[in-house]
Amino acid sequence: MRNPCFLHSVLIAGVYCFMKYRLHVAYILMAFASVTIAEETKPLPDGEVRDLIIRGNISAFEGECPCPYTLDKNKNICGENSSYNQNPGTVKCYPGDISDQELRQFRERNNIDAPKLPWERDKREGY
Repeated sequence: MRNPCFLHSVLIAGVYCFMKYRLHVAYILMAFASVTIAEETKPLPDGEVRDLIIRGNISAFEGECPCPYTLDKNKNICGENSSYNQNPGTVKCYPGDISDQELRQFRERNNIDAPKLPWERDKREGY
């Protein structure tokens, strides 16, 4: 059996090294965590990306009634009074309003991957 003083000195040396290099350890752990988080993100289907575009479009609208289904300040449905009906093309309110080209451009600008088709997937990806 080893000398208890030896074990005590090893423990103190380990604590000292940990305290001295704890920031380095923290940075390494954060790097692994960010890699893990990056791997867990999944590609978004077209429908979800179109929803993102629509929500962003509505939130960026400066008027009161962007879409027919939104509510005005009196909590009434905008309907025919919406900007969508009054000035067509100013606001994207429905998935059909977004062209494939706009969808591609949004994906490229925001670095969003499209899901792969079954025959394009690698068996190791785990889909």
